[in-house]
Amino acid sequence: MKSIFSITLAFLASIVPVSSRGASHHIDGIWENSRTKVSVMVQTTASGIKVQRINKNRWYYYQELRDDQFRDDEGNTYYLINEKTLEWEDATGAKRIRFYRKGSSSQAEVRSGDSKRKENTHIQRNHYYGQSGKHASSRVNPDFLEGRWINQHTGQTIRVRGKRRSILVRARRTGWIRFYQDRGTSFMDREGNRYLFDRGKLAYVSRQNDFRMQFRRF
Repeated sequence: MKSIFSITLAFLASIVPVSSRGASHHIDGIWENSRTKVSVMVQTTASGIKVQRINKNRWYYYQELRDDQFRDDEGNTYYLINEKTLEWEDATGAKRIRFYRKGSSSQAEVRSGDSKRKENTHIQRNHYYGQSGKHASSRVNPDFLEGRWINQHTGQTIRVRGKRRSILVRARRTGWIRFYQDRGTSFMDREGNRYLFDRGKLAYVSRQNDFRMQFRRF
């Protein structure tokens, strides 16, 4: 009886890694958008995915943000919606390209800034966008800024935590400082210092505007 039980446990242990690998590789393959005639090849990596446009030699690397969501250093994101549908969104959310797995019967499409269409309501995005007067203005979700950031010139690093309508920032040898969201992509502390998010980068600007330091994701 013990031997049968041991064999059963060994069998179950052997199939778990196989199932896990299968789930992590369901994004692998060639994806295409018929309207823009753009096709990309996607391969999984240890930390996420790498993407290459067909007939191009450059790979772009995306880290896994959460299940079926992958983001690069500039803030661009891929969302795996289902087995046949993959969507790319730029860092501002103004442009999105929907890809379909090669050989599927779905019709591809390109959309710009329309986050209210029914087919996208099930995508949990990392930032959101509001309206200001007649023109749409970007508004970043504080959770989207969470993580580690680095200034490439000095090596200075900061940690960011997303909170409701604010971010907490901690630099080397300092405690956590809260910056309140006063505009769509601007966060200000009680002293008047700011963090500004633009094009995938985070910039610190002092109250008197006499000191500025730019950070990128680390």
